Amino acid sequence: MSSQIDVAGAREKGVNTTETTHTPRDAILYALGVGAKRFELDLVYENASGFKVLPTYAVVPAFAAMWEKRFNDFLPKYNPMMLLHGEQLLTLHSAIPSSGTIFSTARVIDILDKGKGAAVIVSVESKDKDTGKLIATADFNLFIRGLGGFGGRKNLELDHPFSRNDEVPTRDPDAVAETKTTEEQAVVYRLSGDVNPLHVDPEESKKGGFDVPILHGLCTFGVAGKAVLEKFCDGDVTKFKQIKVRFSKPVFPGETLRTEMWREKNKVLFQVRVVDRPDVIAISSAYVEIED
Repeated sequence: MSSQIDVAGAREKGVNTTETTHTPRDAILYALGVGAKRFELDLVYENASGFKVLPTYAVVPAFAAMWEKRFNDFLPKYNPMMLLHGEQLLTLHSAIPSSGTIFSTARVIDILDKGKGAAVIVSVESKDKDTGKLIATADFNLFIRGLGGFGGRKNLELDHPFSRNDEVPTRDPDAVAETKTTEEQAVVYRLSGDVNPLHVDPEESKKGGFDVPILHGLCTFGVAGKAVLEKFCDGDVTKFKQIKVRFSKPVFPGETLRTEMWREKNKVLFQVRVVDRPDVIAISSAYVEIED
């Protein structure tokens, strides 16, 4: 099986571009999916003064392009339920318009041999169709269990944030935010495009090794990003420049998430703790770069 992974070929197979159109309805649905409340009118009401799109919404069009990448063209056959989202990097180049059409282009950066599995690194650039302006760059680290041992490199050649461990300080957090997820959180979040049955169908989640469906990692990512935006950017989306996370442990819908944050110059280091299981850190090695 290992000989079937052609890393160089995967890089050379070209790119695929996906076109997605969004309206305020899509931005609102995403905001609700990551925990926005009815009184946060700037996130949930299109006619509100200062209505805005959460910066982490940029992973939605990027995910569409990444998901349409034909992994079977360069990977051995695998059970999709064995795919886990390992890390996520998102760089914001400009604010996301409340409506418009976005072209997202995905390409494989690398495939790493992690022993027990393969880490597929996919980078996606998203641009505004009308202006050509680059909106965001999203890098996905996708870990596919069972595809390791093919003799490839273990680490990225590039100086990439995925190669770093961004540890939080030992002092008490500078800010904390708690978000109680609902039993239906994954059902709502999947309406923003991540329809992997692992997150909704108990029979499919069991194939992936989980007794019940787990919350999308990108949902927890959005919850944390929203917390940093509120606590350190005063809700100003133009100050939110980059976010990187490592998905360390699964979250189950209905659990309470505590985002613990530390300001270090132009970075906010953070981690997400599962309050119901206080020893569990769901997101680690994480930060948001902000602009004063």
